[in-house]
Amino acid sequence: GQRYLDELSKESGDDRKLQEELAVAYRKLADLQGGQNGNSTGDSKSALESYRKSIALLESVVAAEPGNQSARVALAKSLILEARLLLFTKGPDAALALAQRSVTLGESAREGYSSDFDRTNTLAVSYWTLGDILLGLKKTDQGMAAYAKMVAVSEEFSTEHPDHVDGLK
Repeated sequence: GQRYLDELSKESGDDRKLQEELAVAYRKLADLQGGQNGNSTGDSKSALESYRKSIALLESVVAAEPGNQSARVALAKSLILEARLLLFTKGPDAALALAQRSVTLGESAREGYSSDFDRTNTLAVSYWTLGDILLGLKKTDQGMAAYAKMVAVSEEFSTEHPDHVDGLK
């Protein structure tokens, strides 16, 4: 899978849509390799490389198309997943900038989400991760503020969608 994605990436040229799709595929590969989202092979080094490939592709798309909201959301998701992995493998210092950038992108890309739940989930994970990182850095007040934002965005969704099963979880 890695080789196939690498070959497609080399051939993608200026096809921004293909680059965006490849970036999402690299993120999913990273999750399987060693990411913090469920089952993985435990290969955090390969996962970090794949997250970085995802981020590089998405940064290229966003630079070429600053108004591409879906690419901005995809970039926020890749950044936060790399930040979570770095938090657990290299510590909070290594993860802070990525988490902060993910929150900023996630908050600003309101139109790029596939649904209200996708937005809520992405922002909640971003705030939660940022809170974990800040607490790890002994920045308790800032960490608790990030957790408060996580709760607020989750409560907002629950209020607007009281019967949404995933939102209730």
